[in-house]
Amino acid sequence: MSTIPDTTPERWRLIIDEPCDGATNMAIDEAILEAVGRGDAPVTLRLYRWEPACLSLGYAQPVSDVDFARLAERNWHVVRRMTGGRAILHTDELTYSIALPLTHPLVSGTIPDSYRRLSSALMTALHKIGLDANADKRINTHAAPVGPVCFEVPSDYEITASGKKLIGSAQVRKHNGALQHGSLPLCGDVSRICDALIFEDEGAASGDTFDGFSADCHVGRSGTGGYRCLCRDMRGGFTTGNAVGSGACEG
Repeated sequence: MSTIPDTTPERWRLIIDEPCDGATNMAIDEAILEAVGRGDAPVTLRLYRWEPACLSLGYAQPVSDVDFARLAERNWHVVRRMTGGRAILHTDELTYSIALPLTHPLVSGTIPDSYRRLSSALMTALHKIGLDANADKRINTHAAPVGPVCFEVPSDYEITASGKKLIGSAQVRKHNGALQHGSLPLCGDVSRICDALIFEDEGAASGDTFDGFSADCHVGRSGTGGYRCLCRDMRGGFTTGNAVGSGACEG
């Protein structure tokens, strides 16, 4: 007797949060990951913001990269992520996180494999707002020096537009699950992060590397209205079939 395949759409949970401080945002992401890993919650897409502005460090990034005096002058917070990578200043942005069980096909294989799959959904969302976004395997990844800032150089399958890194993402696998989160600057100047970091080469602290690049340069998405519209487009990116088949986000 043949088995009829189950074509029921996979249901994801969608959470659109109000702004939180850095420590709260990271605690919520980890709590969701633990619940998904235990099987107590479905695959979850969370969209959120940060208030006040917060510098996040990668899991293994040295705290000596931080200029705490200038951080305090600006009333910016600092937090350590459970994911790797380098520093991000979270302000005027949309942050996404996706928590999945380790058995989910989107996170089968290596972390770069899952980056590639999830990037297709992120690109769909960005195409909806008019950005010519790409996500490719990088060539000559050792050509540029590694500094303390996430948005300096894209990694494999991270989202770029006009040759610049647009979404900085990182992934961790623990608690029987996988969590990927990333930041999309909406407005302002991403080089502001240089005010919060210590550089061996003071010339690198000028911010020239970033050319003031952010999504707002292209689509003018800022403020609460722009944030809500972008949340809608991000949700749409994960329900069009590029990454999740016939899945749908509910929330």
